[in-house]
Amino acid sequence: MTVGKSLWIIILIKVFILFFIFRLFLMPNYLNSRYSSDRDQGDHVHKVLTERNQSNTSTYE
Repeated sequence: MTVGKSLWIIILIKVFILFFIFRLFLMPNYLNSRYSSDRDQGDHVHKVLTERNQSNTSTYE
């Protein structure tokens, strides 16, 4: 029973490190650093997704 508890504690610590600590250092908030308003951020995402979609469909035609 104590081995199971210690394994769960190790798993939870690893999950915490992977999702919370690494996110702070390895995944900067790109949109907030480049665009000031929500509209500008949305326009950028829309433009990138539509360009990517158009380039993907043209290769299959």
